[in-house]
Amino acid sequence: MIHRCDKFFTAFEELRAGIFGKIDRGVEESNLKTATVKIETNPSADNYLERALSFYKLGENKNASRDIKKMLELNNNYVPAYLLRGLTFDRNGKYEKAISDFQKCKSITQKVEFDFFIAISERKQKKK
Repeated sequence: MIHRCDKFFTAFEELRAGIFGKIDRGVEESNLKTATVKIETNPSADNYLERALSFYKLGENKNASRDIKKMLELNNNYVPAYLLRGLTFDRNGKYEKAISDFQKCKSITQKVEFDFFIAISERKQKKK
């Protein structure tokens, strides 16, 4: 449906873009500090995810990517890392890489929900 219907594509893309809602820079900067302290005491994939999400929300893709890389070093099957990396790739117009990460999420979880992310990136790739 995403491939064929412009209204459905637009609606789903707006929904996906709004996943993180309105960003409060002060809150996210505070979250970064808190997550950094957590990482210093417990460098887990979950704690890196917390910080990477704040970096992503603030548009700091290089810092988010650094934490995503660390998450995958800690756990090569950590679905949130692949999802966030896919969103970051998509945001930067690297649709082939985004699609690959969304497919990895689907492969690990066997959840068809990731088909929506794949379809949106595929459609964006065709428009490129």
